[in-house]
Amino acid sequence: MICVTGFEPELTSLLHRFEACERLAPGLRLLHELRLDAALDPAALLAGLAPLEGPRLDPRQPLAAGRPLRLVCCRPSREGGHYRGDEATRLELLAAAAHLADAVDVEADVDDAWVSALRAANPGLLVVRSKHVFDSQPGVHTFEGLDGDLFKLAVAVEDAQKLDALRTAAQASARPLFVVGMGAAGLLSRVLYPQFGAPWTYVAASESQRTAPGQVTLEGALQMGLGTHSPKKPYVLVGGPQVVHSPGWAVYNGLFRALRLDALYLPVVSTRPAIFEFLARLGVHAASVTMPMKRALYELLDVEGVSRHVEGVSLDVTTLDDEGRALGVVNSVRFDTPWRGLNTDVIGVQQPLGAVLQLLELKGGRAVILGAGGAAMAARRACEKLGLACVTASRAGASSGSEIPWTERGQLDGRVLINATPLSGERCPWPDDAPLKFDVVFDLALSEEPSALLRRADDEGILTLSAMDMWLVQGAAQMSWFLSRSLTRHDLARHLPTERGAAARRQLRGPSCLS
Repeated sequence: MICVTGFEPELTSLLHRFEACERLAPGLRLLHELRLDAALDPAALLAGLAPLEGPRLDPRQPLAAGRPLRLVCCRPSREGGHYRGDEATRLELLAAAAHLADAVDVEADVDDAWVSALRAANPGLLVVRSKHVFDSQPGVHTFEGLDGDLFKLAVAVEDAQKLDALRTAAQASARPLFVVGMGAAGLLSRVLYPQFGAPWTYVAASESQRTAPGQVTLEGALQMGLGTHSPKKPYVLVGGPQVVHSPGWAVYNGLFRALRLDALYLPVVSTRPAIFEFLARLGVHAASVTMPMKRALYELLDVEGVSRHVEGVSLDVTTLDDEGRALGVVNSVRFDTPWRGLNTDVIGVQQPLGAVLQLLELKGGRAVILGAGGAAMAARRACEKLGLACVTASRAGASSGSEIPWTERGQLDGRVLINATPLSGERCPWPDDAPLKFDVVFDLALSEEPSALLRRADDEGILTLSAMDMWLVQGAAQMSWFLSRSLTRHDLARHLPTERGAAARRQLRGPSCLS
């Protein structure tokens, strides 16, 4: 079930939320959280709220379409909420609201005698006891001996791997306990919420209505197919905090809907190798992998015929494709038995660049590659396959395999310039005072708008390729492997968000689209 929440200051905006959600999710029974701590006049809001239609309903049970359910809450500031008045008044508001609700959220530190009296006065009311932890190590012992029907532990997490221990502790609890990870790294617990003991997941009514860090919107939840009774096969993107800005979230969920697949895709913020074993236990089918985890994944997979232990966890035998083994970098893993790894970054560079060189009838020559990480390694291998001689320049220096000092990069020229550094957007990796003496400039760093490097190349009449050219090709190859079906970059491009998608589709109609 989906629980929609928001920060409405008065009744009119709350009723508007009810109506908007009904239009967005017709026929889907929703649970609505009413946040009294957001109301300017909580008593007036409750006075204008209509009584429940019919008896109280249990949101833990599967229910057919019908009236929305209500969960009331008045979160104090000590738990991350907005209520700063006296405790006696707050509890009076909760008691009054309980008469209009199916469920009530009461903090774990509220006196148990008050909770028992509330339950006695409201037969059938579901009581959720909650604890929100932002800056300390939580413990499930918080709920021992408390009166309640359901227990919620919400914890701020910076790495999704932390969810493993929280989930294990919740499963070991004798109480009906569920955990929610707050922040971008907690998204896994919000999307795969049944795996974390939760009967529902909290989503924001809109972008501006988030009541906790890491919440997705109702629209985003519906795009992933949450709230339906059919289980979804999960696919994920693993990497640093930048993964939440990847176009993959929108593109692949759109693709799955178009293909009528019971699947969903979400970003997982983690930089710990043990995250992969955790994902496998959660039933994740496959993972796209980006920085800084590509090398870490390779090290897990680069073993044949023996077991591998990572942070005390034993992994099965694994296999790698030729590109991944050659580069020592992997950006795709399928959690088969054994696990299988693949590198699609090479084809992501090779295919669009090869098409442009063919269009220009150019053969041989030199490729100048900026950077020394996994993207630079993939670019070098792609260029070598296209018959280009390669020279690299990076800040890391000779120890990283760089051949030209970074400070001397502006003296270079050649057939192709490839930016494989993180420098994107307005941060141009090419010196301002150095001419661009290349036939093609390829920027592998994703950005919302054309980068300063590509704009400069365009102004100088140089043919350009963007990171989206590479992303669509490698993504199509990756998802084809995940789904065991043939997909093209056109299949992905039609699901890009509006502005990005329009630009990508224009590019796909251009010269880079020969293959």
